[in-house]
Amino acid sequence: MKKKKKKKNVEECKEEEGVFSKLPNDITTNILLKLPFKSVGRGRCVCKLWYNILSDTYFLKAQLTQLSKISPDIFLFTRASLVTQQFLYIEVSEEAFKSNPIMPFKVIDYDFISEAFHLLPRILGCCNGFVCISGIKLLQTELPCYPIYVFNPITEEYSDLPQCDDPYLEELECGEERDVCLSGFGFDDSIMEFKLVIVMFVELGSKSGIYENIVQVHTLGSTIWRRMNGVVPDVLRSSQ
Repeated sequence: MKKKKKKKNVEECKEEEGVFSKLPNDITTNILLKLPFKSVGRGRCVCKLWYNILSDTYFLKAQLTQLSKISPDIFLFTRASLVTQQFLYIEVSEEAFKSNPIMPFKVIDYDFISEAFHLLPRILGCCNGFVCISGIKLLQTELPCYPIYVFNPITEEYSDLPQCDDPYLEELECGEERDVCLSGFGFDDSIMEFKLVIVMFVELGSKSGIYENIVQVHTLGSTIWRRMNGVVPDVLRSSQ
């Protein structure tokens, strides 16, 4: 009986795929855009047609455009012990909160977090449902260190960022004197790209009071970092 039922399910899946294949791609895309964000990752496993549409750059851009119009609905917390380290998040919308003010947390206990980080990672920034995290050095907690990941706590997808080969940054990581390190993770909707920015204010000479700022910018999906000098107002350093 179980074998017959399984065969029937396969046939039903093929029939459904055949129905969607008869629709124009733009109509199918518009239908899939109405899926909850959490269902997109699962939708890629339905059939080859859905996988191609949901993985297409146009669909991802259209989805981000929709997502940017929705108010943020995720609170992210971290919890660590000597044995485990976990991320916890809660999805909140105005309507859901009215019906259930006390909502359960979902525990994110990804293998890649435990394997990649000896300590609880630092959250560099959050944007459009994506979270950017990095390692932490004991003596330099302000300075992000590798590995650096961007992940989505809803779809459970993640990607590691390439290492920055700036020799000056490596010197800073080795303990050279620096004043302040700032970081930001955001989305540029004019060119539809996520970017991670790291800004270092470095004192020139011991107790000179003169600072130089070094900026490293990475565009998600690329393999390089871009370096810029002296482009950040010093007021940002003094405000920290």
